[in-house]
Amino acid sequence: MEKIIDLDMTVADLVGKYPEIKDVLIEIGFKELQNKLMLNSVGKFMTFKRGSVVKNISMDHIKEKLIEHGYTIKESEISNDDKARLDKLKTFIERLSQGEDIDSVRADFAKEFSDVDSKEIMKAEEEIIASGVPIKEVQKLCDVHSALFHGATETEQGKKLKAIDEVGHPIYNLHKENDVIADLIDKTLSLLDKNDYKSVDIENFRKIRVHYTKKGDLIYPLLKVKYNIPGPSDVMWSVDDEIRDTFKKLDTNNRDEAWAEALKKNLQRAKEMIYKEENILFPTIEDKFTDEEWHNIYEDFKAYSGGLRADDEWKRETLDTDEVKSSYQSSMIELKGGHFRLDELEALLNTMPYEITFVDANDINAFFNDNGREKLFKRPMTAIGRDVYSCHPPKIEAMVREIIAMFKSGAKDQLGIWMNKEGHDCYVLYMAVRDEAGKYLGTMELVQEMDFAKEHFKDNK
Repeated sequence: MEKIIDLDMTVADLVGKYPEIKDVLIEIGFKELQNKLMLNSVGKFMTFKRGSVVKNISMDHIKEKLIEHGYTIKESEISNDDKARLDKLKTFIERLSQGEDIDSVRADFAKEFSDVDSKEIMKAEEEIIASGVPIKEVQKLCDVHSALFHGATETEQGKKLKAIDEVGHPIYNLHKENDVIADLIDKTLSLLDKNDYKSVDIENFRKIRVHYTKKGDLIYPLLKVKYNIPGPSDVMWSVDDEIRDTFKKLDTNNRDEAWAEALKKNLQRAKEMIYKEENILFPTIEDKFTDEEWHNIYEDFKAYSGGLRADDEWKRETLDTDEVKSSYQSSMIELKGGHFRLDELEALLNTMPYEITFVDANDINAFFNDNGREKLFKRPMTAIGRDVYSCHPPKIEAMVREIIAMFKSGAKDQLGIWMNKEGHDCYVLYMAVRDEAGKYLGTMELVQEMDFAKEHFKDNK
């Protein structure tokens, strides 16, 4: 019987289909699969394509070894017509990137394309980035690129998203937030046109950060890691951050004509982001994400407060998440200094006055504690089992990589950073976790709110 390997399948699905392939994968270099827990966590979203990047193992080597062991590789197929259409679409985006007038490009685009699929748009931008165009250049022209497709996307052509009408679904809640943002933008533009700068409530726009944070924490990383669609993470995430940061800066500036012009420009960017979400991002994630993933995203949404509206409840058939935990309380962990029951250890970690994150030696998020309080840094449970880098926006990712690289090399054992987060002074401490022999086991991040210390020293001067 022919054993066919689809490289877009997850490792867990492939091992479920061909149990003997587990030993082959370990031989290739995926040694973590020796740990059953890794297979049942990371393996559920890790594909060969993603794994080759994380483990730095070439796809050619993976294919060669699988063929040696009698497996047939199934490559993703694209018809000649679809390939020609994609190549044509790329030329229009490239023309915009080279500075050509958008009206001229749009006129030619309209002759060639009566409609365009959201997945085609993402794929075209990804291939342009892969060809060597700097990501920062694509980010800079993100709004111009999306403006090209106005009126031609599948949703604008009448294909309605099912989730838009499903009250409480994460897409429904994001869509309703967009309605509030759009109304706020229109009212503010009207005030600016009347030169009524004093009546503009910038603080309301700063609340948009909650909407953008939900996407950054829960949507972009899942698309990138599990579905190998890095475009939104590489491009839209950075634009979200720029829009949010600009609103923050404009809240403190003098309200003159220059301020009004800067605000108008940022409002247009926020409006264009609504378009990109509704017509490019949402259709893609509705098509890709599973019911279980939407369930987990909805549950994680509950930790995000302070936005422009409260999320509606999702009255759906809940997934059966009750598991038998009869052995949980009685299971013991023996340590040199004593022992814990599992429930005792979990309670102890949750009692500590820190936000604790542990990233294992393979750079995978392995643990977050939960002390029941509002977190300064959101840690959605959907991020467990993902690589830590995918959980950070592009401008932060490089710093995270540098810190972990220093820990792995032994150049540093810890790094502390003071910062102000959401109006609170806090101390973030990164620490290398090593065994007695000095072997690197992972990285621990501790976040502690330090307002109490500031008040203490202020009162005791």
